[in-house]
Amino acid sequence: MLASLGRFLQGPPAPVLTALTLMQLLAMHVPMLLFGILLVSIAAAFLALARPLREAALLLALSGAAYALLAYLLTQDPAAALAPLAYLGAPLLLAGILRQSQSLALAILGGFAFGWLSAVVLGWLPAGIDASWGMQLEQAREAARAAGQPEPFPQVPVALLDRIGTELVMASMLLLFALMTLLARAWQSALQDEPFFGTEFRAMRYGRAADAAFLAIAALAWLLPETLMLGLALTLVIAFLFPASALMHRMARCLRYPMMVLAPYYVLLLTLQEMAPIAATLGAAADLLGLDRRLPHNPRPT
Repeated sequence: MLASLGRFLQGPPAPVLTALTLMQLLAMHVPMLLFGILLVSIAAAFLALARPLREAALLLALSGAAYALLAYLLTQDPAAALAPLAYLGAPLLLAGILRQSQSLALAILGGFAFGWLSAVVLGWLPAGIDASWGMQLEQAREAARAAGQPEPFPQVPVALLDRIGTELVMASMLLLFALMTLLARAWQSALQDEPFFGTEFRAMRYGRAADAAFLAIAALAWLLPETLMLGLALTLVIAFLFPASALMHRMARCLRYPMMVLAPYYVLLLTLQEMAPIAATLGAAADLLGLDRRLPHNPRPT
């Protein structure tokens, strides 16, 4: 099925354009299909990886414009027309960098850098964006408590969101879109005669200069918790989860039973909020010191 869908997305542009537009309409306006927007993001990244980049960008721009027009006619809400800028634009940016550089590390780090700069610019606007995120979260929590339902994002303090709300939301979105780009890359790899994604992912490193910069920024954010420094440190923590996870996969390949390492790692990462900064910091420190370069040169296949 994935092979057939991949061939379809690499086929004539008119059916692809129609399918993308319909997927966006269904995902954004049918409640049970909200998860479909993730499929649209994966398809957008796959297009940017598998088709000529300019052609893919044109297809995504036209499908986003078609959806924006239809969404405005259906809802009369101008904000609905801006959604494609995120779920089509971000995967296109990440996949475009990956396509041009052939580097997962550069694509992900570049995407997070662009996201942080965008958040900083939005934070300078006189609209109180950070405070509005905190107010919306508090209202959502009060509504959930009144309805006897679980509170949304219980681990996110409202005070933190009031200070760096835009950076937190932007970093969370970039995390999601980076994962979608990785899935698109894995999909592209699976369609090749010789899959390459596993090797490419395990080789991901940001480099010692980036590791040292991240550790310094994290230390400064701890000692001087200014808004700008906190937002940058938070963005880098999420960005550095990717090379940290790649390091775990490199280590796991040296073991007889790699899932004995990977399963606990991902369970802790998904359940404990403290695990993200710990994993990112330890991963950057290990790469900076070259500890994982002492692993065997011919690890066990997984």
